[in-house]
Amino acid sequence: MYDSRIIYLILTNRLKNFKIEKEVNKLKQNFNEIKQNWNFYMCRVDDKPASIRLNLALSNIAPVEDYKHRLSIFIKMNNPTEDGLSSDEEYPMLCDIEDEVIDRLESLEDIFAGTVKTQGRLELYVFTKNPEKSEELCKEAFKKFPNYQWKSYIDEDREWDFYFNFLYPDVYSYHAIMNRSVIENLTNQGDNLEKEREIDHWLYFSSEENINIATKKLEELGYKILSSKKLDDEKNYPYQLNISRMDSAIYSHVNQIVWELIEIAKPLNGYYDGWGCNITK
Repeated sequence: MYDSRIIYLILTNRLKNFKIEKEVNKLKQNFNEIKQNWNFYMCRVDDKPASIRLNLALSNIAPVEDYKHRLSIFIKMNNPTEDGLSSDEEYPMLCDIEDEVIDRLESLEDIFAGTVKTQGRLELYVFTKNPEKSEELCKEAFKKFPNYQWKSYIDEDREWDFYFNFLYPDVYSYHAIMNRSVIENLTNQGDNLEKEREIDHWLYFSSEENINIATKKLEELGYKILSSKKLDDEKNYPYQLNISRMDSAIYSHVNQIVWELIEIAKPLNGYYDGWGCNITK
């Protein structure tokens, strides 16, 4: 249907309800079949700049049966930037440390969930079935890096609350990740992001009353209503709204647009689903 377009859609309201949509029982998961969907976003932790990188695919399977403990590894950077993030000079060494530690832990089939860089620290977070063995392997790994100070902690986390409540992005950061991915795709195909083009957006609502209120607000913001309909096969958010407006595809501008649409949908018991546009040169 959109073969000439770049498009992304978040097909369910997973940002709010992904834990509800999974089966109640923890999933039995083959370690070698765990999917990898790594991405990052910037945020603030304790009101300090932070960069969080995580495997987004884990949200579809967590909590994983038997992985009841979280291993947190804190590594003090030797040459951080003024804002506490990794410097260009130290970045390769931090990558080497991460690779050495994670390669050893994955030999135990530990699940690498994500990293945080903030306040002059590199933090690695892993879910494990064998916390004591995992700590021993960490000690072995750091023998290769005697100039780095580190410490580790083991916490019980049966429901993977740390992954969902700390590592996983909020709705705004999640969409910023998706926006960046789409815009990178546009750029790779020669798109001139500064040129305005018609950008389509999709929103979903729980009631006819709410979609009508949203429609009025969006028309006031200059959006054209392409379609407004009820979907027979959708129970929770059956009212679909497809809108469009002329806008550029510059990353910061797209983020502002998307966040504004999120703010319109949220109080009306709805959610923003995604956007698409033609490649414009």
